[in-house]
Amino acid sequence: MSYFFTSRSAKAVLGVLVCTLGGCDTSRSIAILERNRLEAENLALQQTLAFLQSSPLPRSDSHIELFIGSTAFNKVLSRFDGYKFAINTLPDVQIQVRSIRSRFQYGLPEIDLQIIASHTRWKIEVELRARANFDISFDRNVNEAKIKLYVAEIKPELRTWGIDVPLGIFVAQLLRVNAQEYVEKLPEIRVPLFIPLDMNLGSAPTIVRIPIEQGSIDGWLSTPQLRKKYQVRIIKWLVLPDGIHVYGQIGA
Repeated sequence: MSYFFTSRSAKAVLGVLVCTLGGCDTSRSIAILERNRLEAENLALQQTLAFLQSSPLPRSDSHIELFIGSTAFNKVLSRFDGYKFAINTLPDVQIQVRSIRSRFQYGLPEIDLQIIASHTRWKIEVELRARANFDISFDRNVNEAKIKLYVAEIKPELRTWGIDVPLGIFVAQLLRVNAQEYVEKLPEIRVPLFIPLDMNLGSAPTIVRIPIEQGSIDGWLSTPQLRKKYQVRIIKWLVLPDGIHVYGQIGA
């Protein structure tokens, strides 16, 4: 069996050396990933606190509040358990999302991604550790919210002892994959934000009597009704321990 890798990335060569000279240990990369995760959580918490200080009662400042509970959100995410995809730059490699769950807290939801990378030709499996959250964007033109899972970093997580050249090459390949390549393959959740509201300008139908030369004609009189749809304009969304709170204004 022959193994081939290009010189386009020094990380690839380093990965092979790390995983063949006495074992393979990616704990340093995982430690950096965890540090970055804590920094992102702290930034999100500070932004949430700043918003609540400037708008202590966001519900009273808004026309409408939409709420996505943590349980309901995780139920949606569970539909993608077992989701498989391929990375264009990794031939013979299959990525499987074993589970996606979110742990809600103040500011930033922590997305727990259990991912396995499998080399189908070499019969090797490596667990991946990800730093992930989600982003909510709103498009007025289509009146919907897009909830997109966002992978900031993803690294192979393993610690082995002994020489294993195929494993070293595989880990090196995984180390040089950009997180964006995973993002492009992960599912997107869409939530409609166009809410129909009925406004009745008339009263209930009433009986009317029209006199004629001999007797009268009885009937019902109904006034026209106006039905109009109103659009929700999102002004802020907050992540709290119980779920996602979306605040908006109603406009025509």
